[in-house]
Amino acid sequence: MNKIVIVGAGIAGLTAGIYAQKSGFDVTIYEGGNVPGGNCTSWRRKGYLFEGGMHWLTGSGAEQPLCRVLHEVGALTGGTKVVNVDPFMICDWHGQQVCLYRDVEKLEAHLNAVSPEDRMQIRQLCRDIARFSGFSMPVMDIPGLKVTEKSPSIIKAVFKMMPALSRVVALCKLSAAEYAALFKHPAIRLLLSSVIE
Repeated sequence: MNKIVIVGAGIAGLTAGIYAQKSGFDVTIYEGGNVPGGNCTSWRRKGYLFEGGMHWLTGSGAEQPLCRVLHEVGALTGGTKVVNVDPFMICDWHGQQVCLYRDVEKLEAHLNAVSPEDRMQIRQLCRDIARFSGFSMPVMDIPGLKVTEKSPSIIKAVFKMMPALSRVVALCKLSAAEYAALFKHPAIRLLLSSVIE
């Protein structure tokens, strides 16, 4: 039996180990921390709880290709409840709450109420969110790895993402701080800086 050593028991390391073991490999996973889970763990230090746990699970929607992987490795089961809170995030700026809503129309109306002077930039942000809603984490089958069902063609996923690719090129030229600075209102800058650190 071939042996595999994986360094790190975070989500990626554990997933790689599960698939390798399902494919007949003898797997050993080494982890430097006290518990597995990587960024999905929490810890206490000097009386404080540091919550590094999952605040969102990319690809958990039933129509997402990554959802199948999450089920195959046991991260999701038929009884797992995925809660999508709305607003997704709230920032407080000198007593004014600024919210990041999942509903793009609601987000646009809210941000325009907070900062009418940012109307054009808010409109662009909401258009980009709508464009990027077609993005999903592509999943490809690795030759020789055993899977329950074959992944759909990667070409389909790429075609679905085409409408947003021109914006990806433009936005890749900006850092998160530079993007947030495009907005005049400090509360919106704080909100965007908090979510895209």
